[in-house]
Amino acid sequence: MTVALTTKQGLKKITLRILLNADLEIVHQNIVPEEGDEILRQKKIDGLKTALEVSEDLGIWAVWVRKSYCGE
Repeated sequence: MTVALTTKQGLKKITLRILLNADLEIVHQNIVPEEGDEILRQKKIDGLKTALEVSEDLGIWAVWVRKSYCGE
């Protein structure tokens, strides 16, 4: 499943794979920038997945991503 968000910085995409027991795996994303500390970057990427698992609502999650990661 790929989710695309239009932001002030351009098009942001995240591709997720839905596994057994509704577990999520992030296959690709361009929401969290490549630069910076790799450990902090991975925590932010894991935060994207966790927020979607907790909210269980793609619309609410998309608004949160725009505010938290895209400065909107």
